Amino acid sequence: MATMFELDTLHNRPATYDDESSHTSSDSSNDLDGEAVEERAIYLLGQKHDETSLREFQKKLYWMTYRKELQVGLRPYGGGGKFIGVTADSNTSNGGVSDFGIEGANLETLEELASCGLRTDAGWGCMLRSAQMMLAQTVRLHFNASTSNAGRFCKRDASEEMRIAAWFADFPNPDLTDSSDDHISESNPQLDSNTSAKEDDDRIDYHYWYSLHQMVAAGLGLGMLPGEWYGPTTVTHVLRELNEMHCDYLEKRVRQNNHNTGKAMFRIHVATEGCIYLDAISNLMTKNQVSEQSADKALPLDDPLQITNSTNSKKQEWDTSLLLLLPLRLGIQSIPTETYGAPLAKLIQFTQSVGMLGGTPRHALWFYGAEDVALTAAKDAVRVGGWYGLDPHTTQPAPRGVLEEIGTNSNTKKYRWKVNMNESYLRSLHIGAVSHSNHEKSIPLSNIDPTLALGFYFKDYQDFNSFKRSLHSLNAECKRNNLPSILTILDNAPNYEVDVGEVMKNMALNKKNALEDDVDGFSLKSEDGVLEDDEDNDDDYVLV
Repeated sequence: MATMFELDTLHNRPATYDDESSHTSSDSSNDLDGEAVEERAIYLLGQKHDETSLREFQKKLYWMTYRKELQVGLRPYGGGGKFIGVTADSNTSNGGVSDFGIEGANLETLEELASCGLRTDAGWGCMLRSAQMMLAQTVRLHFNASTSNAGRFCKRDASEEMRIAAWFADFPNPDLTDSSDDHISESNPQLDSNTSAKEDDDRIDYHYWYSLHQMVAAGLGLGMLPGEWYGPTTVTHVLRELNEMHCDYLEKRVRQNNHNTGKAMFRIHVATEGCIYLDAISNLMTKNQVSEQSADKALPLDDPLQITNSTNSKKQEWDTSLLLLLPLRLGIQSIPTETYGAPLAKLIQFTQSVGMLGGTPRHALWFYGAEDVALTAAKDAVRVGGWYGLDPHTTQPAPRGVLEEIGTNSNTKKYRWKVNMNESYLRSLHIGAVSHSNHEKSIPLSNIDPTLALGFYFKDYQDFNSFKRSLHSLNAECKRNNLPSILTILDNAPNYEVDVGEVMKNMALNKKNALEDDVDGFSLKSEDGVLEDDEDNDDDYVLV
């Protein structure tokens, strides 16, 4: 759940990130207080670069920005009085957001309802857009067949472009609980120049899993209304909720229709307080295997000979890939750069890094790189390195779409929004010739708000093991230099659901037993089995 300091309100928000008036960050050139700073290597998503290649690298990334004139407005309530959002009793297979809570509504009604609500996220949605950029990069890595670092940023292909353009388009997801449009491949649409326009259209996934509308709907379940500011912790839980619905939907279609959806979607895990619990990750990433084993054979309960799934097993295999999100708070008003600057810069150099969510006060960005800083030099630096991020504070027109009827197994008509994949919309997903000036400037870590979230993508269990080894080496080096470890790994999560009453009862029984035995284990009872009476009760027993 979101922490209290992130649930900002319009009148009292201690750490807000979004304000369209604050487009210009503090001067973050490589001159600090008039003194030239030596040129450092730059690491961008785990790859070493220099400033000359920074611009070309940025063009390969996906850029999510504010949108205006949304075709479907953002609002918490539907025309039928139903609350739009993710609730505890909702069926997550429908993708979260229904067609405004109205069954069998006609096209005219839906189009009229679409015009209601907020028509832009300018001024409050930059943390959501920053999260979209991190997630789009993860989607790109996940479906890229290349296993090399260089291949992570190869030339974009048509299927990648269409997948991201659809999944992040500003429309609500259709209600497809009983849909029969099985011709759409949710995970791996393939487009090529030899197919017709109709065939291409059929292969595009018109599910808007991670759109602004979906994120706002998931935020409602966390107490956030449209138009309110999001913090890094809140948005990580929003991504996890949407990803869970996405994965559940695909897995359900496989079970019910034997429908091959291509490569399985990655899962998202949120590890709070900088601590990664291996048992929690193992349970998430092997749950399909556990379900299959349970279906094949019912194992006896409390069997001491049964080999359990160990988180330390060298042969453990995951069902799919993992995006690990770690919301952190490194300080109160600002990040102590002499303490956290160098370790934080080292973490973003990991090859599994997909960047960091954060920003300056009232101004969120997705940080994809930072200048390298030696751990031994951290305490000598007034400002430890600069950080590079994509800025969502540019307002662009929202994509257009049309309502179309979808086939269902019921007599009730249902519709979905079909986004127009025109050249203008596809071009808006990337930095053009004219873009925000903040893209080419680094931001000193001392100017970044202490509330942030790190992201790491693991292709498989072996990749996760490599990350663990890198983190162990980094923490050991930090210890040698008297620096804190930002992230830690433990085998098991603490059990916060222990019955406190039972624990107190056991403590009382243990105390009573301790009074009957001395420290050497000999009974203080007489041979007749009765405690020797002593008028001086003050000195009867001495507990050590």
